[in-house]
Amino acid sequence: MKIILLGASGLIGSKLLKQMLIDPEITRIVLFVRKSLAIQHEKIEQHIIYFDAMNDFGITDPMAQIGILSVIGKESNYIPKSETS
Repeated sequence: MKIILLGASGLIGSKLLKQMLIDPEITRIVLFVRKSLAIQHEKIEQHIIYFDAMNDFGITDPMAQIGILSVIGKESNYIPKSETS
């Protein structure tokens, strides 16, 4: 299975990425990131992009036979303390 993952550098996205790397059913993980991640793995394909430019990568129908997981969120330092307790 090929997966597109948005938000791989965040708290949840990074944990999800690690789990996907050990899942034998996932053969390719396509990351769309704002800056390159340090993690290297044969399953990972990284694309540094502006998120409004997905057509530049030939993704005209992102729902066609692939899974998309989005874990984009706000930075933890922007979350009020009442939400983190």
